[in-house]
Amino acid sequence: MKYVLTSILLSSSLQLFAQNIDISGRITDDSNQPLTGVTVTLNNNAIHLQIDLLGRYTLSGLQPGKYTIKVSHTGYKTQVKTIDLLQPRRIDFRMVSETINIQEVFVTAKESRKLGSGSVIDRKALQVLQPSSFTDILELLPGGRAVDPTLTSNNSINLREANPIGSSAYQTNSLGTQFSVDGNILNNSSMLGSTSQLFATDPNKNRDNTFSGIDMRTISTDNIEKVEIIRGIPSVEYGNLTSGVLLIDRIKGQTPINFRAKVDGTSKLFAIGKGFDFYQKKYKLNFDADYLHSNESPYDIYTNFKRINASIRGEKAWDNAQYSLKWSHAVDINTSLDGDRFDPDTDYATTDNYKATKRNYSLYNKLRWDNLQLTQPLRNIEFSNAINFNNNAISIDKLIQPTSATLLVDALETGSQEASYLTTAYLSHVDVSDKPLSINSKLISNWEMDFGVKHAIKIGGEFNYSKNLGFGQRYDTKLPPNPGISVRPRSFKDIPAYSNISTFAEDHFTIGTGAIRFENSLGVRAFSLLNLDNRYALSGKINLDPRWNGRLHLPELSIQGKPLTWSIGGGYGKQTLSPTLAYLYPAMVYKDLPELTYYHNNPEYRLAWAYTETFDPTNYQLKNASTQKWEVSADLAFNDNRFTVTYFRDRMDNGFGGATTAARLAYTKYDNSSIDPNTLDHKPDISEFTGTAQAQYETYQRYDNATSTNKEGVEYQFTSRRISGLNTRFTINGAWFRTINSNSLPIAENISSAAITEGKIKQYYAIYTNTEGFLREAFNSNLIIDSYLPKLGLNLMLSAQNIWFKKSKTLEKSDLPVGYYDIDQQYHTYTEADRTDAALRYFDKKEDPIIYRMNTVPIDLQINFKATKHIKDKLRIAMFVNRLWTYTPTYKQYGVIIQRKNFTSPYFGMELNLTL
Repeated sequence: MKYVLTSILLSSSLQLFAQNIDISGRITDDSNQPLTGVTVTLNNNAIHLQIDLLGRYTLSGLQPGKYTIKVSHTGYKTQVKTIDLLQPRRIDFRMVSETINIQEVFVTAKESRKLGSGSVIDRKALQVLQPSSFTDILELLPGGRAVDPTLTSNNSINLREANPIGSSAYQTNSLGTQFSVDGNILNNSSMLGSTSQLFATDPNKNRDNTFSGIDMRTISTDNIEKVEIIRGIPSVEYGNLTSGVLLIDRIKGQTPINFRAKVDGTSKLFAIGKGFDFYQKKYKLNFDADYLHSNESPYDIYTNFKRINASIRGEKAWDNAQYSLKWSHAVDINTSLDGDRFDPDTDYATTDNYKATKRNYSLYNKLRWDNLQLTQPLRNIEFSNAINFNNNAISIDKLIQPTSATLLVDALETGSQEASYLTTAYLSHVDVSDKPLSINSKLISNWEMDFGVKHAIKIGGEFNYSKNLGFGQRYDTKLPPNPGISVRPRSFKDIPAYSNISTFAEDHFTIGTGAIRFENSLGVRAFSLLNLDNRYALSGKINLDPRWNGRLHLPELSIQGKPLTWSIGGGYGKQTLSPTLAYLYPAMVYKDLPELTYYHNNPEYRLAWAYTETFDPTNYQLKNASTQKWEVSADLAFNDNRFTVTYFRDRMDNGFGGATTAARLAYTKYDNSSIDPNTLDHKPDISEFTGTAQAQYETYQRYDNATSTNKEGVEYQFTSRRISGLNTRFTINGAWFRTINSNSLPIAENISSAAITEGKIKQYYAIYTNTEGFLREAFNSNLIIDSYLPKLGLNLMLSAQNIWFKKSKTLEKSDLPVGYYDIDQQYHTYTEADRTDAALRYFDKKEDPIIYRMNTVPIDLQINFKATKHIKDKLRIAMFVNRLWTYTPTYKQYGVIIQRKNFTSPYFGMELNLTL
């Protein structure tokens, strides 16, 4: 963008006819990242200077002479440069962070000034927060709330949702939230280690994140410099997602040795880090590590979680007058261990055992080339490559005690075969080896062109490879972990790999240069899945995700001599998530039906016979899940006070989930009385029994686009300027969220085994529509007051977090099926008369209407307190108390008085930070 500065011309007569001269360059922070929002003065005259996405600026139309350029930005040291301008010059400004008193810290997330709704959380805010895992950071978002850590179970993310129900059927948005650490995209697309089909009660259920995306417990927070959470519509640079994007930037460059020790009600954390800056070699190097140990509760020391993370990161730079090249690289090793030990006083102490270990090894490299010749359209090229390998192992011992004679069937093919009987009690051992490998490569180029309107154009491509190298699930099929198991051991490494290739283009441009400016970002992302069997509907299909964000900057107003800036924004976009390996390649299903259970008093004369039907639940018609998103927002700022508000709506009608399918199984039922046990003198043969042909229905699940999630809400935040004298800032934020989850496909349901038809069971199955739905709604507000007492070196923060109401409701559904199939596979419409039929009446669910009532929980207020004491520059001691005081009044609902405790036990924690 060119600016003719006619007010800044030297008066020398020799310059009247001189040729205009330009000054150009980049303005970056101390980590060489573009810095916007700076104030620039030229010869003590303030100028309006626009900086592009790459931090570039241009001052045009200057004549030869002496100039003084001053660049300032809150939180950075002001830079002043004086030059004699005789020819075009390149002047770069690298702003250095200045030490500011902690009263300047924002203790909550700041709204991003980029297009689209997002939150920015810097290191200073994290120090006040005192987090143990990434889950704690979400408290700072609009709609967030301080909660006690639950580090002994999976912590999945749910952005912009009201009271997440936690059902595994509605986890697509958690799976579709992208985490990027220094550009390294974390994913579990090739994770297959779920044990849910192996056990009647799965001991791994609460730790399993196969279908729910990244487990936030595993992400360290002590090495984080800044987090940007894109809640709205992200750039097309980010793909394979349905929800938000979390961009985590870690500390780079010179830092002293930092040691942190934290303890709270259930956990202990120790972390250490150190950074080096070899200025002459233009090389930065950082090391850090942390250890976390957490128990289920102060009273339960047998269920625990441990995390051990270590990271080595480097950055090497080369530059000259024309080009610069930067190589960023990192090696990360992350280990987490979940374990259950049983109380020695229980009967299971020497038998049942659970242990899960996850180890992630990550190698990341990024090369960035910058063209410093600003006259050329190509400004930079960036190539990154990340290799992530996980070595996950689960070991489970479980005591199995069948209560009656139970068949053991381990057939792998369809047909009838001899079975055996399980022993009365045995110890089953299960090993799971889950080794997901993902390789991500991304190429991005940034261009700048001027066609009357300046365009910052981003063009790039991305390739993702996913494969599992684990040996899978292993156990002795003679000692199964569940007598009624419907799967068999399988190898994960035999499952094919798949790849996702994509390309994207985006144009960032601003229309208008005066008081009214319309800033836009318009882009599209195209992608396709590779290495899929041609039977898959997704094979070779090209998918398009268009996205747009815009902001109208309105004329600046002056109130009592101080500027009021305001703008309105909006956006629309489509975000698409591809199914993971777990959805594309489900385990084979085995339905075992007993045909003969001849249990003679003499064990040698016993005979068991069973029919096994195998089903391949692979759904070749499975499609991608996609979310349509739009939002509108407003942003007002006056005298260092800022207010933002955003209204959004997200709609996803094809999320991943299980859909029930029914199948007719024909087998033979043998009569035990065919043989007289009193005269039997040998083990009988199956041919000695009289058999009758029989059939029944069995159901199994296959993955489909079976779920719907619709979200809408309002997010708001007001941040005051810090009051002089008191050194106090007030922040008010909150959100109203409304979420509807439902099953979007019809399901098949087998008739109850209590329905006997001519002495047979399971002779019908029905089709239900509108089978499941939940509405949840919540409105909350947070008031945060933080003050700094400079003479005492003390920072105090008090927060009042109030949930005004929470609502939940099961959506109305039909008690009756639309139709049913008889054993001859004939379809019938379900009629009123069927409700009184001896068998078909079981399809009438007769739900009590009370389950459809709206349940409303009123005000839930908690007061939290944090304090930090600085002792010189070497020691920082901090403590926090959640629920220092609570207010949860008694309320009445549907004639029932519900009394809540007005006092809930506070949750304490404290930490020590030492700088050397």
